Amino acid sequence: MKKIILITFLVVLNISSFAQQKTNIEIFFELSDSVAVVMNDFVKTDDDLFVQFNLVGDYKIFENRIITNLSNVRKNFLFLESGQKNKLILSFERVVTNFSEPFRISIFGDHKVERRLNIKGTLNLIGETNSTKNFSITHKDTLDYSSVNEVISEGFPFTKDTIPEPPFFSSIIEPIALISAAAITIYLFFSVRSR
Repeated sequence: MKKIILITFLVVLNISSFAQQKTNIEIFFELSDSVAVVMNDFVKTDDDLFVQFNLVGDYKIFENRIITNLSNVRKNFLFLESGQKNKLILSFERVVTNFSEPFRISIFGDHKVERRLNIKGTLNLIGETNSTKNFSITHKDTLDYSSVNEVISEGFPFTKDTIPEPPFFSSIIEPIALISAAAITIYLFFSVRSR
């Protein structure tokens, strides 16, 4: 019975250690949810408000997600123009992915890369009072260097960035350190043993 519990525990532990990283497009969708929150916080009126999207090219993929989130938050956001006096215009200036230079947390650890995803845009409220708000929403985390290609969505250029190569000297230092440690251990083993 104890063996079955131990095997079950090890299998569950092993499966959970292979958690999949979120792809860049999944994180951008989460950031677009935050854009809906920013839009909701920006508007102070309870009057009906026409929402216009100035999202060009590949950025149009976020429009339906933002509409869904805004519809769940407020009922006075309208997406078909029918003579409303107030208009909210959403524009994305930049949606970008950046990867840092590879680094290691420990000398013999795997290479890591910092991933930074950013949506930068503008909200313009046009009506009785005109106002503008610039926003920038960023997500930052750390990935294994080997999993960088797995998080990129090939169909969307804003999920890509040039992936820097790992440093050359760190790949040389690691084998030299291991060989030196093994050589010192063997030398000490035989020199101490002979005395």
